[in-house]
Amino acid sequence: MDTIDIKQSRVLIIDDSPVNIRLLGNVLHDEHQVSVARNYTDALECALNKAPDLILLDIESPDLDAYKIFGTLQNHPSTKEIPIIIITAMNEGVYESACLELGAIDFIKKPFNPRLVKLRVQNHIELKILRDYYKAMSCIDELTGLPNRRQLNEFITHEWDRSFRKGLPLSIIMIDIDCFKPFNDNYGHAAGDECLKQVADALASANTRATDLCARYGGEEFICVLPETDTDGAAVIGQKLCHHIADLRIPHAYSEIASHITISLGVAAMTDKKEFSSPEELIAAADENLYLAKSQGRNQMVS
Repeated sequence: MDTIDIKQSRVLIIDDSPVNIRLLGNVLHDEHQVSVARNYTDALECALNKAPDLILLDIESPDLDAYKIFGTLQNHPSTKEIPIIIITAMNEGVYESACLELGAIDFIKKPFNPRLVKLRVQNHIELKILRDYYKAMSCIDELTGLPNRRQLNEFITHEWDRSFRKGLPLSIIMIDIDCFKPFNDNYGHAAGDECLKQVADALASANTRATDLCARYGGEEFICVLPETDTDGAAVIGQKLCHHIADLRIPHAYSEIASHITISLGVAAMTDKKEFSSPEELIAAADENLYLAKSQGRNQMVS
């Protein structure tokens, strides 16, 4: 990450004072996309739908119920990571420390110092962009660019809970590149890495639904998590994955299966709450079917 561009950053001002809104807007609008909320409902709607990078909240607005807004934003899973700067006329250190302990990231005191407001907002947005960047990087497999095990675990836990709550099916496809060790041994690790990248790109491009996740599971293994998909639907997607990999035509003269790279797949689906007690059990079932696909000759899918 070479530079930080804050021009497209979003700032939400939560205040019921037209004077404060005008003053803050005049200071910030040249460098940020500014939204305004004047009550609890609008504040929550803007925070959820416009995904601000920073929130300025006037904690003393008499008609705003600012403490309720603050608590809701801090506890909602979609807004709890958004930094909040408190706007206040209070100068007592005890008051400031109490708000910081609640989760505010900084204070801006009234009357406003325009230059100070601009600098504090800019600094905190740059920090937010950096945090978001490094968090995203920590969830990406460095070689393939696919989500890694960390992101996979978060995603499947979320989708498992949602499936249970709403009675929706959830499917898993475990994928293994056939005869990858002899490929690595004979073509070299650089060629092996390039093969993994190409396979990862093909798997990702085959999963066109925004609701699905394709991740690197480890080594030459990959996994697809398919929300709201039953066994038949997962099998259709599995066949599509096979075709995408075959179409790469990556030469593999040392394969026991074909003259090019192929994959084996294991599918498992939760269509009833009684079938599995955890996402780990669902993954294990898909992994068992993958083992069967490999033991039965590879280059096939078992579901």
